[in-house]
Amino acid sequence: MESLSKEENDESGPFTLTAAITEAIGSGSDSEEETETETIVEGESSASQVEAESETEAAEDAKETRLVVLASSQFLTSNTDSAVSGGNTKLLTNALSWMCGQSSSISIPSKSMQLSYLTLTSANVNLWSIITIAVLPVLFLVTGGVIWLKRRKK
Repeated sequence: MESLSKEENDESGPFTLTAAITEAIGSGSDSEEETETETIVEGESSASQVEAESETEAAEDAKETRLVVLASSQFLTSNTDSAVSGGNTKLLTNALSWMCGQSSSISIPSKSMQLSYLTLTSANVNLWSIITIAVLPVLFLVTGGVIWLKRRKK
């Protein structure tokens, strides 16, 4: 792989990154098997889709097999998970709850109200203070003066 651009042998998408499969097995008869497959295409994976899949459960007396396939090696790395605000961890947790049949525990938690602070050194504070208090106003005044002089000469 030399570059990130598409080359002639590259496959075109969309690619299935996540698939949830449900197989309801009847009361012992092989002919009564039903298979339901839901796929999540790249860029569409979210915990709410797993929650929507849990609403389509089979009858209480039938046994059911559930499988979730997550086809990404970078799914739970800290960089990837933080890029989606912890959504991948929530998706995995909800998928595990769904596979265990605990659809009542599937939820999308509220966002945290955690504050993040910007820490600047005194040199940075002084630099940005000078730029915002002196340099930008003078720049706007000079630009306005130049425009005013050009229009006055016409």
